[in-house]
Amino acid sequence: LKVLIKGSKSRQERDLEDLAKLNDLDITKIATLQGMKVSLVGYNSKARKRPWIIQDLTTAKQYVLDTYQAKLLFGIVAEVS
Repeated sequence: LKVLIKGSKSRQERDLEDLAKLNDLDITKIATLQGMKVSLVGYNSKARKRPWIIQDLTTAKQYVLDTYQAKLLFGIVAEVS
């Protein structure tokens, strides 16, 4: 039995916020992958090889990425001054 509070975040969404900070990922960024506009929507802690969940913004289909691919698409770029 799971009890959910209306409007609360799922476990995958909470994990995404925490682990995105650790891996220097921008969760607000919209990236282009094979012609699709995608954004990070979750992190599956039980998946070892491909834990990052992305969503195609036009079709709402979800896909998975490994950490290397997530860093390439959603990594925070340091500004050099």
